Amino acid sequence: MFILHFRLSSYNNTYLFQKICLFISGVLQINALVLTHSRAGWIAAIIGLCYLLWHTDSIVIQRSKAFIKKSLIVQCIIIGIAIIAAISAYQYKKASADGRLFIWGICLDMSKDKLITGHGTGMFREKFPNYQAAFFMQNPDSDNVDYAGNPLYPFNEYLSVLVTQGLIGVAFLILIVNSLSFHSSSKGVRQQRAFLLTWGIFCLFFISYGALSFNDSATFSNSTTSDKE
Repeated sequence: MFILHFRLSSYNNTYLFQKICLFISGVLQINALVLTHSRAGWIAAIIGLCYLLWHTDSIVIQRSKAFIKKSLIVQCIIIGIAIIAAISAYQYKKASADGRLFIWGICLDMSKDKLITGHGTGMFREKFPNYQAAFFMQNPDSDNVDYAGNPLYPFNEYLSVLVTQGLIGVAFLILIVNSLSFHSSSKGVRQQRAFLLTWGIFCLFFISYGALSFNDSATFSNSTTSDKE
């Protein structure tokens, strides 16, 4: 929606009334995104919009880009802001983030056993508990016991493909993404790339509503079901 709003508002022949409607629409979208409390949504939207702005033909943007490229201090400030933002996003829902990192670790253990072909479509839910149990047998004193459960989804589209389809599935995914990368540099193509980038980042943390079922005693249960990412 943000990409569509940016694209429509960029046309010079758009009437004033339409621009006002687009402005109101943009404000409502930002407000809705904030109310979701979705860190994945925030990060994806910010990076997608930054990509669009960076590739805008505006004179102001071009001068700003030239200044940033020449100024090491400004680059350090931007990197510092990005690091602080990442830490803040992690601390915002730390239990949820730690739980996801735990699940991703188990997913990597799963992928090692069937790296080429994967475990098969729909097999994540069936095999995850076994690998989780093996982890706790090897690490009985692990603090991750609070996040133990039976997730239906690995919270990451790319890990999901790796676990279920293996490197073969990952290779096909790369081919599909590459075919959608649009090798032209036109304005419309840049906006399509921004949309693809936004969606790709969101898929790093994506989970559908109701996709998890944890034990009532697990701390991660409450934090993730309210995360809506």
